[in-house]
Amino acid sequence: MPMTMPGISLQKVAVAMGRRSYGHSRIRALKQAAIMESTGGRKSLDMESIEFAAFPRTAFGRHSFRKFSSGVDQAEDLSMLVDRYASRQQTSVSLQTLMRTGRGELLHKTANTTTTANSDSNTDTSNNDKAATQQVLIQVASFLYRELPARLAHRIQDLDHVPYMSNMPSVRNVRDTYVSSFRELVSQPIPDGPNSEEQFAKLVEGIYDRHAGVLVSMARGAFELRAALRKGEITLNKRGGTKMTEFAEMEELHDFLDRFYTSRIGIRVLIGQYLALRRSRTDTDPDYVGIIGTCTNPYEIVTRAIDDATFMCTRKYGDAPDV
Repeated sequence: MPMTMPGISLQKVAVAMGRRSYGHSRIRALKQAAIMESTGGRKSLDMESIEFAAFPRTAFGRHSFRKFSSGVDQAEDLSMLVDRYASRQQTSVSLQTLMRTGRGELLHKTANTTTTANSDSNTDTSNNDKAATQQVLIQVASFLYRELPARLAHRIQDLDHVPYMSNMPSVRNVRDTYVSSFRELVSQPIPDGPNSEEQFAKLVEGIYDRHAGVLVSMARGAFELRAALRKGEITLNKRGGTKMTEFAEMEELHDFLDRFYTSRIGIRVLIGQYLALRRSRTDTDPDYVGIIGTCTNPYEIVTRAIDDATFMCTRKYGDAPDV
């Protein structure tokens, strides 16, 4: 219930709140006091709802209260945000769906796509092919806008909870990378027009490049864990066997790595397909829809992989098994 406190000053509130250890309460009181002073005491204090109108945006910004919050407060805010997005179901996407979407065959699945794509006055709708391509890009960007934060949130939770490995320096760096990308995505406006879609594409391309070294960093994290086990810095809750054997038998850790790498492949395919579709507007290859080759022969690819593996095995060991 609002409580009117005429004549209050910042100094009085600061003194009163200085006897309390509640950071948020102190911040609320100081801001409400500023509002009281800026309105001559005519505004009532509602401790459940904070008004930011009295603070100039040029000085504080929309989320200025975070500058006053402690690191713990920000960590709690991030944790709640990650939990909320991680509660969303990840969408499984087949190569066929990616290909059909890239061709524009699923535009009817998106409501108001045509009107949205043409809402920008700078869009040249006289070229039907160009307009259709823009609609495809907006459709794919809108999907990534919804999908990527959920996928990143799941991986952040995994990186937080994976046993032993979560404390390795390289793994913490990977987590920071995922958190940074997650924050950027959730603060980005919806790509519902040509201009916002272009901005979203630049953001996603930056994320794609930023995550290029994740594979090596995770491998380095596994190496750091093995080294810590050898030095006895980490004691596993398991009896018998050498430390190296214990590492090889850490099934929960290996399940995490399988899940992490599989998810990483999926994320990079989704982003790579979107970016390739944007490039294909000017560099058209009839055999490709984005990054998907329509003339790909799986048998030929597997055969080449077998030949490569046989060559490396023979060079190293002098012989190779039949595959």
